[in-house]
Amino acid sequence: MKKSFLYFVIIILTITTIIIVSNQKEIIATSEIPFNEIKEIFPEAEKAFKENENLYVIESKEGKKLGKIIDGRKASENFYGYAGHVPLIIGLTTDNKIIKLAFLENNETPSFFEHVKEECRFDKWNGLTTEKAVETKVDAVTGATMSSSAIINTVQKALNETLQNKTTVNPSNVLHQIYSEILMIPLLLFALFTFFHKKANKYLRRSLMILTIAISGFFYAETLSLAKFSALITDIDSIFLISPIYILMLTLAIILPFITGRNFYCYHLCPFGAIQEITSKIKIRRIILPKISEIFFKTVRFGILLVAVIVSVGYFKFDISMTEPFAAFAVKSASVYVLLQASVIIIISIFIPRFWCRYLCPTGFLINCCCIKRKKVKKAAPNP
Repeated sequence: MKKSFLYFVIIILTITTIIIVSNQKEIIATSEIPFNEIKEIFPEAEKAFKENENLYVIESKEGKKLGKIIDGRKASENFYGYAGHVPLIIGLTTDNKIIKLAFLENNETPSFFEHVKEECRFDKWNGLTTEKAVETKVDAVTGATMSSSAIINTVQKALNETLQNKTTVNPSNVLHQIYSEILMIPLLLFALFTFFHKKANKYLRRSLMILTIAISGFFYAETLSLAKFSALITDIDSIFLISPIYILMLTLAIILPFITGRNFYCYHLCPFGAIQEITSKIKIRRIILPKISEIFFKTVRFGILLVAVIVSVGYFKFDISMTEPFAAFAVKSASVYVLLQASVIIIISIFIPRFWCRYLCPTGFLINCCCIKRKKVKKAAPNP
């Protein structure tokens, strides 16, 4: 218990430090738009004059008016992508027609974000007036609904604010998210039932594992992960914009281990853990790792955690999602590396049951730190 409490204190202190640093970064982020992004739209741009709160006039070195820039950073704060807000700017011609979008620094996985930009037809707005663009429907990308919807809704809000109209958001962009959250409710209840009923039969357990893979993994596609934690920590205000189901899932993952001393999420709701549990049922000769190998893998896990903390503080850029296989559930947008990583781990788990969970998963390690082991009190023998 003392060891678990010490881990918990260390985590709380680390998170507090990160929040303080991230708040300092947020003050810096409120400065003017980086000129490199403006030049992506207007290569000849040399001057930018603020016309109003969200609109800039762009001029060349000679003073020629090239067009305007709509600053979508404030609008983006109302919408949450897979790993945070997606700030952007919108280039306009002198007669208020859209030239293109330019994306500012964000926490989205680079390969994942490139897929979103390629698949989502953002160029449908190009050449349209701001009035016409607001009425033009752009569909979200299947398998990247949250990020593509965040971009679409940010553009609509930024344009509407520029036109001084009331913001309207197309509800079709979030239908998939609504359906997946509805399905997650009975899955959560089912997971809680099996958690509190330890003697639930093997058929109920297998059913839960299959449903967890299908719904939580491939359909909802939102897992607890270091990448998600890092995004929340560096942008703490965004916690109010993410899915209520995700908040509930995170809350249960932290509170239940404290109350019961048992890990709820990893063994009842993690889709990758469910896949490993199913593969462990394959009848084959198991491999028992020597102690030195266990120590090595657990050291690697600690290294991943350390990198995540450094990245969250902002000392250097690194795609944390590459250290975990969870992004593989978004098959269409997952990188080849992540798909290969997930496949290798699943194959290893056939021979070493729950290999990832037991030796490498940094998210599972953090959750396990919340588990308070309770000593069983031996009943005193009755007096003769």
